[in-house]
Amino acid sequence: MSKTKRVVLGLAVATLLTAVFAGPAVADDSNNNTATATLNAGSLSFDNTIAKPTLGNFATITLNGSPQLTSAALTRFMVNDATGSGSGWHVDYTLTQLSTGGGTPHTLATGSVDTKAPVVTTDPGTTSAAPSVFDAPGVDDGAAHKVVSAAIGAGMGVYLVSPRPFVLHVPADAYAGTYSTTATVDLVTAP
Repeated sequence: MSKTKRVVLGLAVATLLTAVFAGPAVADDSNNNTATATLNAGSLSFDNTIAKPTLGNFATITLNGSPQLTSAALTRFMVNDATGSGSGWHVDYTLTQLSTGGGTPHTLATGSVDTKAPVVTTDPGTTSAAPSVFDAPGVDDGAAHKVVSAAIGAGMGVYLVSPRPFVLHVPADAYAGTYSTTATVDLVTAP
């Protein structure tokens, strides 16, 4: 065998042995995959599975010359924070001053309606910290009264809010008539 053939044959054997024992020259990354999960923001809303909050009528009373109490119920409602932001939220009650309206209007003094803090129940699937609750004395002054508040980083999920009765303090010198108020329940982003 000629010297050239032996050198070529030796180089071919050396190359083959290097390939067999050394493995691939470049690492294979094809098993390193990146998977993503996109979570789109939902909304902050009153959940419509129950109903939006509505204030009923105060029970009728007959004036008797003494101060009296009557009450009205606000329907239960659900707050659903599906924003995924952790921005917090709060619920406000606002009632206008009670008035008879019409030709000779009569009013009851502002501060005649009180309500205690509502009861908030966390949905079983909700793991975020529950919101705080507050009384609303004198709620018929036309200003917003915060009654439920979820702190930043809390209140995400679904919460059932069960309001306490709205109690109207009727003074002894009240005029007879049908009094009305406009009640608003607002859900606001921010604690």
